[in-house]
Amino acid sequence: MKVSKPADQLRSIGAPRELVEGVRKLPTDTALRTAWVDATRADWLPYIAAVRGISVDAIVRATCECAVEVAGGLAGAEATRILTLLRSGTKDALAGAEKELADLRTQLVQWNTQTQPGSKPAWMFWAELVFELGRASARGNPLVGVALAMRMLATPDLGAVRPRAPHGELVAKLREKLLVGG
Repeated sequence: MKVSKPADQLRSIGAPRELVEGVRKLPTDTALRTAWVDATRADWLPYIAAVRGISVDAIVRATCECAVEVAGGLAGAEATRILTLLRSGTKDALAGAEKELADLRTQLVQWNTQTQPGSKPAWMFWAELVFELGRASARGNPLVGVALAMRMLATPDLGAVRPRAPHGELVAKLREKLLVGG
């Protein structure tokens, strides 16, 4: 059975309730186009893209590209390993992130249990982002990881990690990458 209303389609793929309700209020025939053009939250755009027919693989790849751009000049051995996984841009590579970066995961857990938050090495934020993408990919629902990664990228930084991108900037970046690569 095909789900015809855009709000129902979004709900069927696990989109956030606020997005589903917002789309429900729009005229059915233009709801997805309006939601795509007027998106204000980067963590909602992946769901809209999926319902508009962009493949999940393309959405994961575009999200990884955005993350690499926002990471900028992240340096160090840990960062190199993390950015290599992000640059792969594939669900399969990300699904193996926890195994591939097990030593970094251990360091991250130790830091979080022994140190005051706010002064983490920059690579730890990016490792957390990769782990979220990886867990969701391994569980077969990469859109959840993508949405969380986009939310993480849009969250203002309260610690020592370099400032990240606001929702509006991320929406524009992700939309452009999806249109070019999707």
